[in-house]
Amino acid sequence: MTNPRPFLPGRRLVLAGLGATMGTGMLRHARASVLSGVSSFKPVKPPVGPLDASIENGKGETLALSHWRGKPLVVHFWATWCGPCLTELPQLDAFVAAHADVVTVVPVAIGSGTGAQVQAFYAKHGVKTLPVYTGKAQPVADALKLDDLGLPMSIILDAEGRLIARADNGLTWQAPGMAEGLARILKGN
Repeated sequence: MTNPRPFLPGRRLVLAGLGATMGTGMLRHARASVLSGVSSFKPVKPPVGPLDASIENGKGETLALSHWRGKPLVVHFWATWCGPCLTELPQLDAFVAAHADVVTVVPVAIGSGTGAQVQAFYAKHGVKTLPVYTGKAQPVADALKLDDLGLPMSIILDAEGRLIARADNGLTWQAPGMAEGLARILKGN
């Protein structure tokens, strides 16, 4: 029997929550099915923007994504309560530690509390390199003109702050060619 209701990106949040309540078997399946490499980034043509959104740093200070204007960046949206995000976060941490010279990554914890709470989460899960940024789902999605903010999600903004690519699932940050592929996208190739 086929499913009459197609999978919609916004349903990821519900699935992650079900995995957490139904046990690790379903959670492992969700993790395996969402992680992929740089080919998961789909181009946005024409680019949208320039875009901006307000987020908070670990000290509770408000920053705009335009703070990084002038250089391209990857903005990664995740949450402390998102099962697939928990698989991806240690990989992202290792990726940033190894490739900070290649790509700027801004990890934004959505709906995950204060900067201090996210920092405590990092400490508990061995995340050592990632900076702390937090945001609220609806204002961020509205500011970035995203139809949905399914988690995890990564977007690429060019140096002018325009949305040029997005990946609507978790990524395998340690996949072969990830750093080089991101560098090509960031350079517009």
